[in-house]
Amino acid sequence: MRASPMFPRLFALLAGVLLLAGPGWGYGYTADEDPLLASFRSALQAVRAGDWQQAAQALEDSRWQLDELLDDFSLDLAPTLNEARDTQDARGFASAFANLVYLATLQKFLWNNKEELADFDAGRARLVSARAYYEEVLAGNVQSRDAATGTELHDELLALFEDARRSLGSPGLFGVGAEASDPAAFKAASQAIAERLKRCFPSFVHPDS
Repeated sequence: MRASPMFPRLFALLAGVLLLAGPGWGYGYTADEDPLLASFRSALQAVRAGDWQQAAQALEDSRWQLDELLDDFSLDLAPTLNEARDTQDARGFASAFANLVYLATLQKFLWNNKEELADFDAGRARLVSARAYYEEVLAGNVQSRDAATGTELHDELLALFEDARRSLGSPGLFGVGAEASDPAAFKAASQAIAERLKRCFPSFVHPDS
């Protein structure tokens, strides 16, 4: 299964990335430090500059994510990325890397749904990461699609991310003001996000491909 070359807009992403840096972001690092986003940025910079040595290094730095997706979804994007690297197919490489980030977004939802939001901190960190992946890597193309088709999927997706956030509940402060999580609501929001993303990126490799 292969991701099709697409998205010329990807080459312009670095000019306007949405960096969600701040204390407590994701898994204890900022958006600037997120290893997958760092590899994605490096890959885009490399292919734009024709630096395939750097592109190959960005791919190697992402092997851990490829391995996780193979375990969680039985999907292997490595052959597609390897071929694009070997043939120096810049658009195909960028598209496959975006597909990788898309699957990593769905992986965050998968883990939260499996654990049924049992750990607030872990659940929140995964959701924050998933939203950052969407906003930095995928949102630009969703907005372009909206402009071309008259849809409002980007706004719908942001609202669904907010629904997912609310479903996490809150541990409160020393138990005061605590709110219980709602795993069913999170599952519904994450499934709705996944459905809309699949509509926006039909050429991507999907978990049910």
